[in-house]
Amino acid sequence: ATYPDPATRPAETYCWANHDWYGYPHPDDGQHMNCYAVVRERLGITHEPYAKMKFAGFTFLVFPLIHDRRCEQMLDEACRESPDRPVIVFDHSPPSDTVYGTSGWGSGGIRKLLEKYPNVIHISGHTHGSARNEMQIWQGAFTAINDGGLAYYEFPVDGATSQHPESSDNMAHILLVEVDAANRVKVRVCDLNAEAVL
Repeated sequence: ATYPDPATRPAETYCWANHDWYGYPHPDDGQHMNCYAVVRERLGITHEPYAKMKFAGFTFLVFPLIHDRRCEQMLDEACRESPDRPVIVFDHSPPSDTVYGTSGWGSGGIRKLLEKYPNVIHISGHTHGSARNEMQIWQGAFTAINDGGLAYYEFPVDGATSQHPESSDNMAHILLVEVDAANRVKVRVCDLNAEAVL
């Protein structure tokens, strides 16, 4: 409704993830791409599960939940092309032991791979963390950002983890990521219900 003319719409990028199965309740490794093909058709997605895009001179890579050798090939190519600029990676699962909740829900394989690429900013979901939690951003050998969840979130309270169910109508946190001409990256968290930047 906001963008009735497709030509004026902002670019949309999709990460295929662990609930995108439709008619495949428990797909094996050979069926994942079949599942994603159904999702792509139903949602009208214009890019493949593994995708490379350029926006304003910056490279964006998209990886599906199930990683294969293409991840490393795409990272090698993108980082060679843009050695002095951030390369943004959209992925469903966060790298293990980076952002909040990744000791159990993170991917050790993607963590090991990304440690070779210091200019990567990896943006993920999966953990259902709150975007308000400062532990959702990690900087080490690369940068990891977790954008939270919509159906519910987990947030540390007094050093403990407690789960606070919220409906998707109430979870309205978004990340605004800006890159300036000097390649400095600024991340702001917004709560659309509060109409304020946190």
